[in-house]
Amino acid sequence: MKKMLAIPFHKAHITDDEINAAADAMRSGWLTMGKVTVEFEEKFKEYVGSPQSVSVNSATSALHLALKAIGLKQDDEVIMPTTTFVATAEVVTYFGGRPVLCDIDRNTHNIDVLKIEALITDKTKAIIPVHFAGQPCDMDEIYEISNRYKLRVIEDAAHALPSHYKGDRIGSLKGTDVTCFSFYATKNLAIGEGGMILTKKASNARKLKILSLIFFLIAIWPMSSLIIVPSKSTKRGIELFKFIFFYKKMQTLLAVHFLKVLLYCLYNRT
Repeated sequence: MKKMLAIPFHKAHITDDEINAAADAMRSGWLTMGKVTVEFEEKFKEYVGSPQSVSVNSATSALHLALKAIGLKQDDEVIMPTTTFVATAEVVTYFGGRPVLCDIDRNTHNIDVLKIEALITDKTKAIIPVHFAGQPCDMDEIYEISNRYKLRVIEDAAHALPSHYKGDRIGSLKGTDVTCFSFYATKNLAIGEGGMILTKKASNARKLKILSLIFFLIAIWPMSSLIIVPSKSTKRGIELFKFIFFYKKMQTLLAVHFLKVLLYCLYNRT
């Protein structure tokens, strides 16, 4: 009998630096969010080239909040490729919306931009291009369609760190409303779980931050205490209590270290 080749589901690059960072988080007694989360958001947006960033606990949460931010409603339709993770479509159903599947280009496995227009109806609200395996979609064609029909564009960039499109990093493209990243165990920046939302507008970022905190505004970030002031929209936040979007400090400490590792690997790639 031939010996089967064992291919690991994922194999993280973990050193003593990451182990010590996780231990530091546990010793601090501050296991969720905090100043390290803010540090990671700042470093990540600077690296990608986006003016605004909001960290969440997964790319699924990122997509969920992105759709909430653009005002997706019951019966709205969102166009996306047939080849993607189930979460891309699942989050649309949270709002009573309808995922509309568009066939892919057989060469790139990305959404076939020539087939998008035929799927647009008066209920279409947005397009979610998915950069499959990190290969960027044809964003210029997607922007042309979205502008013509006044549709929102949310990039599913779960695979796309640190991909570029025509010289610009995915996450910094001017025609996109919101870009969503994943830090799941199989991704280039892998911390087990985690996600990031990038957007151009400060008003969008504030809305997304409030949504990620389930409609609470953070007043102070001291390491000894946390003062939470209910926002005017707290009552509307009750509907989101079944979802958890918060980032844990241990994850963000690992993320800060792994971002350095990612940069090192890219610099030394041959």
